[in-house]
Amino acid sequence: MRDMLERDFFGKVVAHVYSIEHQQKGPPHAHCLFTLHPSVPTWDPAWVDQYVNAEIPVMPDDDDHSQEAEETRAYIEFLANSMFHDCHGKLLGIGHPDQSQPAL
Repeated sequence: MRDMLERDFFGKVVAHVYSIEHQQKGPPHAHCLFTLHPSVPTWDPAWVDQYVNAEIPVMPDDDDHSQEAEETRAYIEFLANSMFHDCHGKLLGIGHPDQSQPAL
């Protein structure tokens, strides 16, 4: 919060709200919403790409049975089953033709 509010990490914050959640597993976490000054170019994809990044590994070849390949498959399956969903909350699998992108 200090980075955002005092150090202007993303730019000047003009308003903010947050909620701390305590769940059964793991430490508490925060959901934050920041409104940045209109001079911050949040509309510019290049600006957003400086701060937001998500990468999904490429699915290994079917004939690759190395430990690394098996771990990568398990990781992609985990992502597909728990991290991707459509706007109705339905979980999506990996279905993009090259299987390096989620089926969104």
